[in-house]
Amino acid sequence: MRAMFLVAVGVGVLVLRGSKGDAERHSEVGRMVEKYHRRGYLPASRHKRFRGLRGGGSLRPGKKPARKGKTGSGSTGGELEVGAFVSIHGLKKMVDLNGATATVVGVVKNPDTLNVMQVVELHESGARMHVNALHLRVQKLNVTNERPYMGPPLYGVKYGNQVQLSPEQSKQTFPPAVPLRKIYPKNCSKTSRWPIGEIITMTNPGISSLRDRVKLADRSSGGKVDIIALREAAEVHRQVRQYVYKFIRPGLPLLEVAQRIENATKFLVRQNGTQRGWGFPTGLSVNHVAAHYTPNYGEPERIIRFHDVIKVDFGVQIKGWIIDSAFSIAFDKRHLGLLEASKKATEAGIRAAGIGVKLKDIGAAIQNVMESYTSELSNTNDIKKRNENVSVRIRVISDLGGHSMKRYDIHAGKSVPCVACNDDTRMEAGEVYAIETFASTGTGVVEERGNCSHYMWNSKCDLTKLKQRLLKKPSAFRLAQHIRSRYHTLAFCRRWLDDAGFKNHLAALSTLVNAKAVTPYPPIVDHREGCFVAQFEHTIYLGPNGKEVLSRGSDY
Repeated sequence: MRAMFLVAVGVGVLVLRGSKGDAERHSEVGRMVEKYHRRGYLPASRHKRFRGLRGGGSLRPGKKPARKGKTGSGSTGGELEVGAFVSIHGLKKMVDLNGATATVVGVVKNPDTLNVMQVVELHESGARMHVNALHLRVQKLNVTNERPYMGPPLYGVKYGNQVQLSPEQSKQTFPPAVPLRKIYPKNCSKTSRWPIGEIITMTNPGISSLRDRVKLADRSSGGKVDIIALREAAEVHRQVRQYVYKFIRPGLPLLEVAQRIENATKFLVRQNGTQRGWGFPTGLSVNHVAAHYTPNYGEPERIIRFHDVIKVDFGVQIKGWIIDSAFSIAFDKRHLGLLEASKKATEAGIRAAGIGVKLKDIGAAIQNVMESYTSELSNTNDIKKRNENVSVRIRVISDLGGHSMKRYDIHAGKSVPCVACNDDTRMEAGEVYAIETFASTGTGVVEERGNCSHYMWNSKCDLTKLKQRLLKKPSAFRLAQHIRSRYHTLAFCRRWLDDAGFKNHLAALSTLVNAKAVTPYPPIVDHREGCFVAQFEHTIYLGPNGKEVLSRGSDY
């Protein structure tokens, strides 16, 4: 099988396999290989090749490769083979070609941005690209007799060969390194520069008359909703999702998954303060945790396991207009019923939505679909029951649901229920909604529990008055100024504060919470610990031509 590989080489000295070196460095590399094998980065077949590296073992599992040309600083000659290492400013980085050879073609400009897993990703992608985000200069190489490790199949979304990407989307690299403005130039379409979402015609009484259509068209074109910004943000979301499907697998730490998603989003959206950037922290809620969880620095490392159900919920905002979309994935096929329940229920909610539709009718439609599904796994105790046919009823989490959205306001007042209720509130023309559902194998009743990671600035808080209250706590006020200027009323997480330089911010943040300047949003979990929860979500716009599913993609 023919495969493509990408190789990145450091500015420093290139150390080929078989080269003599310091025993302490060899031991360090061995420990690194062992560490990344345990996390699932390297399959067992590759790991065996490197066992000799532990405890200061030899770097020569085979013959010393022939050298073609010099391989010093800035060199573009030489070859790499199995076990080759790149020394980047004195730090060893592994490049595993699994028996194949490849010519050195690039130079690492910034070694701090390169880690082992990124190298493996580049190997598996086979795409020709210039990685601006990682400061690598790499080129496509043809390597024969190689089958890269792709991990177990994903369930819950369509990916890889299951989807047909548009010609424009096919231009994107892995990791994302081509700006959207190059993929979609200004003159690429006569109607819209950015891809238009799925348009569903509405036939309900809310837009039955020509007068209603004209009124709606005037309202939507008068600046109430920036549909262009929403469509651009939706395309960023779609391309980041395609990136996620290519690297997520058992063995990865949740922290690394969150950072990759946020780095890719930051690059594609061209982050610029509150004008363009993240809509909210990347949610990576696992199993019975339904929502509002993202890893904090310093917490025990959480590794993705084969039987986990991971809910990936992240947002993109441009000029304050937010695309809120989420999906769930699993590696164990027995979760398929749970995933389908949430996905089909979300689709039922989208079909029922429309101008003039009562929110209670949408909830009834969602509940009818979701409760018709069953799952083969009820909780983590059933994981080892391989040969038993278990049928577990799927329950709707009634306390969670969709919501209306406005500029810089992710929860704008209206809530879309997931169950039948007595809410007679109607959807109105020109509104933006996030339609989301949560399916559970547990009780379907949730509570807030665990270390908080999500926070949001209180829009009613006045900084001038807050300064007077925090005269004796200047560190808390400095943090308040940063939060207000950097995130406005958008959600943020503790990890972002650490990255911004507020390393010991917990006391100051608690002060702001007590002063009601910041609102905490702890993780939301099902009462039955160990159960499984799935989530799917799309952003829709009730426009003059119908309801547009902005975040719709070929994946879900």
